[in-house]
Amino acid sequence: MHPEINLSDFKATATIDWLDIAVTLGRTTQFQYVQAELHGLLGLSPSDAVIHVTPQNVDKCTDAATGFVLRLQEHHHGNNAAKIAHVVLGLAARFEFAAPARIAAIEVAFDLKPRHDPQAVYDAYALLQGGIAAYGEHARQYAPSVRHGGQVVPLTLDPLLAPQGTLYVGHHDAKHGHQPTPKAYRVYAKVTDNNAAPLPPEQHRARAEVTLQLDALEEYGLTDPLALASYDFTRLADLLHFQQLKPVEAIVQASRNKLATDLREAISAIGTTGRPTSPEKLAQFRWRVKFSPVKAAALASLHRGTDRVMEWQGGWLGSEGRALQHSKDTTPDAKLNRKVKSALQALSRGMASATYPPTPKRCARPR
Repeated sequence: MHPEINLSDFKATATIDWLDIAVTLGRTTQFQYVQAELHGLLGLSPSDAVIHVTPQNVDKCTDAATGFVLRLQEHHHGNNAAKIAHVVLGLAARFEFAAPARIAAIEVAFDLKPRHDPQAVYDAYALLQGGIAAYGEHARQYAPSVRHGGQVVPLTLDPLLAPQGTLYVGHHDAKHGHQPTPKAYRVYAKVTDNNAAPLPPEQHRARAEVTLQLDALEEYGLTDPLALASYDFTRLADLLHFQQLKPVEAIVQASRNKLATDLREAISAIGTTGRPTSPEKLAQFRWRVKFSPVKAAALASLHRGTDRVMEWQGGWLGSEGRALQHSKDTTPDAKLNRKVKSALQALSRGMASATYPPTPKRCARPR
């Protein structure tokens, strides 16, 4: 389904890609004054970087508001909990908050960065999107399975994109005309920056992102921007979780065993009751024979060892409100999941250990 890669050839890291913080000020003001204060707190000028500030419930007469949502990108906070706290406390001192600041949304990314060959980023991308992008009933399943109404479905395809594309599951905003979902995913090969400018090859990486918002923030305890230094990001390991297909032989054997068990049960039922098998049951067996283990093996062989590329126009269609699921034909990718957990542990340590503002270097006194 995806190429085999040696994970030791990749550096695995985790980062907070961006963080939305909602604040309620004690008095009305316009967004540019909040933005200017943010730049001052972070030592930025407007030409260095513009921090996105979105006012809430704007007064049309004065163009002012008390509620604002601040988006801090990774290059603003640098995975530094002390820096994030410095921003929140600085704004509170300047404008006086009417309510505690809260996290409105957060996006955590897991990256696999090639150590040697930049082109290997596409193999890593195929590994990530092939392992995480499963959703819906019986996602990524080759073996026959009975669904509602007795219909037998032998193969479920997932929407997979070309390496130049991005795979979406759920959505974190409404710009595509959908309601935001509590947990949303993106998986892609990051070879350009946010302005679509090419990144140098040494910065290429395969990335899987999960966005938490709405009730997912409460579920994972990510509500207080002042508590990030003590947060254990390994709590998100179940979200950044990867599976891989079992060997085709195991899938076929499990299907063959299930078919044999069903036939034995039917024969036993006939012997016990003296009645023939119902037409409905016989129809199910005919379906199972039609989509037999041999059929499942042929379908699996057709796709195994390839990226199984399928263009998925729009990207968002079909994943509204669905949770990530994995079928009985997959098994946890233990090595990759250990990489994820280790990267999240490093993220926790980095958030807790950094300081802000940095301690100035002492100059040697002249003698």
